Amino acid sequence: MRHLPGHHAFMLGIALLSFSLLGLGALTPPAQAQDALSLVKQAAEQYAQDIRGVVGYQSRSESKISAPMLNQSISSTAFTVQRDGIPVRIVMTRMVTNGKEASREQLKEQENKTNASFKEGKGFFKAPYDARYIGGYTFSLEDCADCAPGMTAIRFNSALKDEQHGKGVMILDAAKRIREVRYTPNAYPPNVTRGSVILTRDEVGNGMVGLSGLKMEFHGAMGILKGSFVMDQRNEAFRRYASVEEALTQAEAQASKP
Repeated sequence: MRHLPGHHAFMLGIALLSFSLLGLGALTPPAQAQDALSLVKQAAEQYAQDIRGVVGYQSRSESKISAPMLNQSISSTAFTVQRDGIPVRIVMTRMVTNGKEASREQLKEQENKTNASFKEGKGFFKAPYDARYIGGYTFSLEDCADCAPGMTAIRFNSALKDEQHGKGVMILDAAKRIREVRYTPNAYPPNVTRGSVILTRDEVGNGMVGLSGLKMEFHGAMGILKGSFVMDQRNEAFRRYASVEEALTQAEAQASKP
């Protein structure tokens, strides 16, 4: 589960000017990196405003597991609470696997696993546009010929080899808000060999910008057996709360309804 988040483009607007005409050399890699970092810091300021405080939202996910002797289609709904952009609690409200409804006990088991991960500070992406994690990344401007006007693309990379860091491209709009992120994690869970993630950030109502969509695709193997996992998640009903407890009270009341 996640978060998270959110998912725009950028044309590398740097003309290689003639030294003889303007007395300027081509932009050097260190200068380019500094320009990219400056833009990321501006994006981080916007992001900090967007994620401030306690925010809760509902998620609807469609997942598919494809493997020999194991093919599952899973639909699930959940309520996630985050504090300053970091997920702290999840309440599972429904899960249907191959048409079979999960019991409340099964939902609680999944909740407990996810919440334990959150408590350990795991289970979420340490985003390169979050000021708390910028230091773990390097940045460079990225050409993006198919990007919309006013969008900017920045490539990021991290030397930290864990599941919470990765490499990819982020897209900023003219206001320096993150709109899309495409990345590959630097490490995977056991038996996973490759994967990719797409985060989308949009206006989500109540004057907020949040992680509206998440797409994941992972492939793996156990010996000669190969399989894949694909998930498409949509987030909605974003709202700010005075506290985590207030958000959870509402979520658990909704979950207990027949």
